[in-house]
Amino acid sequence: MNCSCGFNFALHRANDGELESYAVVSDKKYQKFLKREMKVLKAPQDDPEKRFRLIFKSSRLIGSLQRCPDCSRYCLHLPGQEETIILARDS
Repeated sequence: MNCSCGFNFALHRANDGELESYAVVSDKKYQKFLKREMKVLKAPQDDPEKRFRLIFKSSRLIGSLQRCPDCSRYCLHLPGQEETIILARDS
């Protein structure tokens, strides 16, 4: 994911950089997300493949909100969408 200023979040993380980042879950799908997370917590510890599948399924409901360290804009990535929404303060 890139900010409109050109900052590359993935490259920054790959170089051990820290970001201000938040998980985003839709109100509409929040209960579904919690049920899936509970299944992850209840999954047997000795079956990593099953746990991985459950985590993957749950993670599909999570988006992210990240603050660009270069320009301070917030970049919103909603689950299931390719496009990143750039949030900037009005001057």
